[in-house]
Amino acid sequence: MRTEIIQLLVRIHKYRKKYARIVLGESLPEEPQIPKPVPKNIVVEALEIREFFEEDATRTFLHTSQRFKVSKALVSQHTKIVSVLPEDFIAYMETCKDESIIRRFSGRTLLRITSIESAKERQDVINELMEEFEPTTR
Repeated sequence: MRTEIIQLLVRIHKYRKKYARIVLGESLPEEPQIPKPVPKNIVVEALEIREFFEEDATRTFLHTSQRFKVSKALVSQHTKIVSVLPEDFIAYMETCKDESIIRRFSGRTLLRITSIESAKERQDVINELMEEFEPTTR
């Protein structure tokens, strides 16, 4: 009997995820990148909820929560946001497309602003937050 030694040249590709994965030969196709999440404009959602209420006066928070597939607490919060915040700010946010501004005025931030008692103080806080996005001229 005669012994022969054979050498195989094979490409090895290593993938590290939750567990080690080794692939011989052709590499696996690249996984598609996860798209960047688009922030929700809370004011637009709140205005949609207000319009839904205004269409029929007999609608309740339960009807609205079922229609928009959110909790009754969220319906209450959105209603408060639209009713308490200044109209000029609501109009601005309704048409706003700037993702950084939408992210800054998240639901939590808007609820904090609505909890302020004085309308003037609310406006001051909004103006202070909006100054972050205004270009500085020097």
